[in-house]
Amino acid sequence: AALEQQEAHASRLPPVGEGPRFDERMELFERSLLDTGLARTGGCRRKAAALLGLLPTTLCEKLKRLGMAHRSH
Repeated sequence: AALEQQEAHASRLPPVGEGPRFDERMELFERSLLDTGLARTGGCRRKAAALLGLLPTTLCEKLKRLGMAHRSH
């Protein structure tokens, strides 16, 4: 279900060449994946990292880089 939501979100982006640049699109997609992982685990970073196939430290670094560190515990 989460993957379907990600695909639906990605399909709502404007066609390539219009709207956000590649790096902006990637950031939006990454934020969406992290939000979904955290939501599915009730905000637990360790569980979200495992669900997403990341090390917990990598997840924390990504959350900090994207300004999302406050969204979990």
